[in-house]
Amino acid sequence: MGLRPLLCINGMNNAQSIRSAIEAMAVSVLPSCGVELYELEYAKEKNGWVLRLYIDKEGNVGLDDCERVSKAMEAALDISDPIPNPYNLEVSSPGIERALTRQAHYDKYMGQPVAIKLFKARDGQKKHFGILKGAGDDFILIETPDNSEIVRFERNEVSSCRLRAPWDQNH
Repeated sequence: MGLRPLLCINGMNNAQSIRSAIEAMAVSVLPSCGVELYELEYAKEKNGWVLRLYIDKEGNVGLDDCERVSKAMEAALDISDPIPNPYNLEVSSPGIERALTRQAHYDKYMGQPVAIKLFKARDGQKKHFGILKGAGDDFILIETPDNSEIVRFERNEVSSCRLRAPWDQNH
């Protein structure tokens, strides 16, 4: 079995360190597959550890893209072996109603319709809809559906922010 990269903090494996190593690997491997990394999840779930890669490209991500990425990442993961425990690798598109989780996502989809879910209700609602008008490290701005105002949400009150499908915009 060769040497493994050091991914330990205080003698314990750290999921965030593993995630960072895998993300760096994916960012270098995926361009040769004609796609880019949209998001990565590495988490322990009911049936064990899951490494989930969400990939994107101009046009639509297809099954062939997912298969190509799966094979390329499996080969790279087998060589560097950064994950100390059994896991399942899943590769997919982030979908039409994709989550916006990074500043690059907010920048790319500025001016698009979004749905924001809050941890606690504001004005009697946990879900708010509008056009993405701005985002920074600690805030998200949306224009209300009637174009009457710009509403600011602090990131620490936002559970999720997702793009809205074109057919789901009658709120």
